[in-house]
Amino acid sequence: MRGLLALAVACAALLSAGCGGSSSSGGGATDTASLAPKNAAVWMSIDTDAGSGQWKSLDTLLAKIPGAQTALDSAGSSSFGGAALRADVLPALGPRLVLVVPAGSSQPIELVKPSDPAKLDALLAKTSEREVTGEVDGWTAIAATQKDLHAYETALARGTLETSDAFTSATAGLPDEALAVGFVDGNGLSTGLDGLTSAAGLSGLSGVTTAAAGASSLFRTPSSSGTGSCTVTVNGHTLSCNSVGMGQAGKLGAALPANAADLLRSIGFAVDVTGDTIHFEATLDVPQGQAPPAYAPTLLDEVPADALVAVSFHGGETLTEQLGSNAAALKQVEKQLGVSLDELTRAVQGEGVLYVRPAPLIPEITIAVQSADPAATKQVFDTIVGKLGGAASKKLPIPGFELSTSTVGDVVLVSTSKSASDSFGNGPGLASSDRFESAAKTVGLGDTTSGFAYVDVGGLAPLVQAAASLIGGSSSSGAEDAVKALSSLDFLALNAVAEDGHVRVEGALRTS
Repeated sequence: MRGLLALAVACAALLSAGCGGSSSSGGGATDTASLAPKNAAVWMSIDTDAGSGQWKSLDTLLAKIPGAQTALDSAGSSSFGGAALRADVLPALGPRLVLVVPAGSSQPIELVKPSDPAKLDALLAKTSEREVTGEVDGWTAIAATQKDLHAYETALARGTLETSDAFTSATAGLPDEALAVGFVDGNGLSTGLDGLTSAAGLSGLSGVTTAAAGASSLFRTPSSSGTGSCTVTVNGHTLSCNSVGMGQAGKLGAALPANAADLLRSIGFAVDVTGDTIHFEATLDVPQGQAPPAYAPTLLDEVPADALVAVSFHGGETLTEQLGSNAAALKQVEKQLGVSLDELTRAVQGEGVLYVRPAPLIPEITIAVQSADPAATKQVFDTIVGKLGGAASKKLPIPGFELSTSTVGDVVLVSTSKSASDSFGNGPGLASSDRFESAAKTVGLGDTTSGFAYVDVGGLAPLVQAAASLIGGSSSSGAEDAVKALSSLDFLALNAVAEDGHVRVEGALRTS
């Protein structure tokens, strides 16, 4: 069970790096919604036919990324001992893998339709878990226990996801023939996703999910443990991941709100590929008043043209409500930052942009916020920098790391560079660069947006190489592969547009 689930989650991660095409598995992906109970927390349908259009498109795209094809075909490319993903795992599953997490359950159900049941039995025998199987509408259902299988079948008898209005709304307009289509219900988000991560054993997926990008060993640290702790040596200083707040990184449930439905009712998503570009589409159904505002992203014109990352955002009442939704967490944040929620939300009330530029030692990271009262906003940021700057310099003893604030007209900047104000709005802007314009067009960025993110992926290669050198891994084959893989990619972009109680997100990753 853990092995199949690991494959499903690995495929989902791989999708974010690129897959797609037209299906040959018989019927559209959403046809399998009849295999999920009407109140299912998670449903995902993945094409596992290695000869289908999706996988042919994937092969063509991954051929451009050094090491990616080898990673998929190697004996270590799956969570089944000694089984290769393409040669051994996919043929045992049949043309499609369906993942269902019933409402209130942390244990997923896997459904497959193998052409040769003996191959599936042999594959399951390679896992350490003792799964149970049953037949559901001609599909083989795989569960962790008989109790889980019975609960799933009982819930299915009460109605299926295909009759759910939320499912229909969330998946409307998505490409049904994409390599993967999925749906997540907000009411079961915390339970469902936490169950997926714990059951899949995400700590063991790094070789699958990152090897596709040729970076399987770049971020391995000298020591690590299952609790999420690690140590990294930087210029002779030993840094603890726990010391910078990473100890809970593996506990997804702890990072989610107590009631995820308060922020999100449902998500429908699909991944497709056209030529050298991978497309991601998602529809988020949000509660009334929770949709982010539409705004004109004018600050992108002021960001220097050499920026490698730019994230455009806008404050407002929605942000204020979300920040203040958890009183206990709010008090802790206010204590850490040294400012109140009201002061913070007023400071980020307008348009903002976070961007990253290359620099000799560490990248220049800058947050620019447009303010109706720049002096008051700068005072708030000065207080935060005073609280965090010293702590950061102690926990991250990196030479040259220092936070500073400045103003350019009605824009307040917080940056790791004291010269950020000299380059902001002075000279060619990022929005006029050819790569940015291509990325913006690909994801439909218009005169207004509800949120936009851009990454010059290929341009990150030198930064990754420098980071690897800092942690003593510049000569490792993993670091070299990662740099080559990043160099083969062009850009990553995401654009969000809010309309009629929905947020439509379109993303793209293009190879060079």
